[in-house]
Amino acid sequence: MMNEWFNFNTFQSAWHPVSEVASDMKSLSWFLIIMSTSVFIITVLLLILALRKKDLTQKSFEPGNKFILWSGLFIPTIVLIITLVWSLQSSLKISKMNQEEDVINIQVIGHQFWWEVIYPDHHIITANEIYVPVGSNIKFELSSQDVIHSFWIPNIHGKLDMLPDHKTYITMNIERPGRYRGQCAEFCGLQHALMAFPLVAVSENEFNQWLARNQKKAPLDLSEKESRGKEIYYRESCHTCHAIGGTDFKGKAGPDLTHIATRLTLGAGTIENNQKNLKQWIVDSQSIKPMNRMPKYKNIPDKDLDDLLEYLGSLK
Repeated sequence: MMNEWFNFNTFQSAWHPVSEVASDMKSLSWFLIIMSTSVFIITVLLLILALRKKDLTQKSFEPGNKFILWSGLFIPTIVLIITLVWSLQSSLKISKMNQEEDVINIQVIGHQFWWEVIYPDHHIITANEIYVPVGSNIKFELSSQDVIHSFWIPNIHGKLDMLPDHKTYITMNIERPGRYRGQCAEFCGLQHALMAFPLVAVSENEFNQWLARNQKKAPLDLSEKESRGKEIYYRESCHTCHAIGGTDFKGKAGPDLTHIATRLTLGAGTIENNQKNLKQWIVDSQSIKPMNRMPKYKNIPDKDLDDLLEYLGSLK
């Protein structure tokens, strides 16, 4: 169960759709559930009726060829045709969306166990959260840096695999603003369950403001503590894994930290992003998310750690 601080607008569930495609999937799922339940109930009733007969060879009990044809051939065929047509209609909608030219392009790359998010048309690189405008077609280019992952936001769309040797594409259009939880849906290692992200759908104006903020590089005008924190960032080799825009720190092994102070979570949806949790994550992230690829930094003096946190807090 996700912590209360995540404050999602609805449950992470395909039964609470916020897009046309997700609504179609919900309706088709209900149809299949109702039909399957009806067939099960009818089968059980016929079984009970048969068991209550003293002599199953009585001619009066024989249902006849018409009953066999309708129950075994005609009705199942009708149900399957309805299901096929319904599925094809949804597939055609998805195919049409994928061919739209007026889209916002977002690249998402799966890592063990976090998400790299790139807005190529806006020159933005972030991690573990996605911002999109309501009512626009959002085209995701999905891939993996290591093993097979799966990109899934149940309230918005079906899941799609992220492969290390092939790019896949999925287009979404969110109808309502809010915060919706996404999840890796393919077992990708021991911390698969803690590989999540929020998708934040906002108005077009709010999205443009978010783009403007995230296109800015790291601040150059730093206080004395922040400057010292930047030196500690380099001294402790944080830059070998984490890039910061506008600096010489170009690491690619871990999430880009250019705007770390404004993110909602740490560890890909594992804990809330605040100074206390960030300090604990730096010192010993393995105690929070075992088997992640960040080493422990238990030997950093408290004063140095405070300065480092001051610098990271300036990255907004």
